[in-house]
Amino acid sequence: MFFRICIACIALAACYAIYEIVKVRNYWHFLQTPPADFLILQKGNGEGPTIVEFMNYDCEYCKDTHLLMMDYAAKNPNVRLIVRPVPYAVGDAEMAAEMLLAAGLQGKFADMDKAFTAYKYSLRGPLAEKFFRETAALYDVDFDKMMREAEEEKVQEMAKNNASASIRANLKITPAFMINKTIYQQDRPLTLSDLTSMVRQENNR
Repeated sequence: MFFRICIACIALAACYAIYEIVKVRNYWHFLQTPPADFLILQKGNGEGPTIVEFMNYDCEYCKDTHLLMMDYAAKNPNVRLIVRPVPYAVGDAEMAAEMLLAAGLQGKFADMDKAFTAYKYSLRGPLAEKFFRETAALYDVDFDKMMREAEEEKVQEMAKNNASASIRANLKITPAFMINKTIYQQDRPLTLSDLTSMVRQENNR
């Protein structure tokens, strides 16, 4: 009887260990898998690091960090770069995330991302309909369709998925991003030296 109990305990422990391994793998897979392919700005070659940005378009530091990430990825084609617009409940972040996701359905996420990233609140104030209309016209985006789809279920589900990812990553501040399986949260602008060092550390793990 004692032997059977020991075997049962070992089996239970093994099942629990397998469960935890699968749980951890699913956690990282979820964080690194965006709800739409258009959020993968650079696919990489499978050999370089995967960088995931949890983007807050209401945050100037985040925009500066995003520009740095884009430049770094352009110079390092092995990098896989993913942007997850998060509908943070602050300023224009929620509206911007939804608009960008809706533009993505028209194949214009990358273009609109550049425009939103370049937008300076200190010079132009909060986002307004005029900006959306002008930017949509510039990049041949159907403005009315973008506005309508931003409120519809498909975009809302994508936004919710990104919000869930930021919560599961336990993000407290932005800029926030992942390099492979390490989550970084910055309280200051990211520098190229910082990013290069972070990537090097990940490559050495």
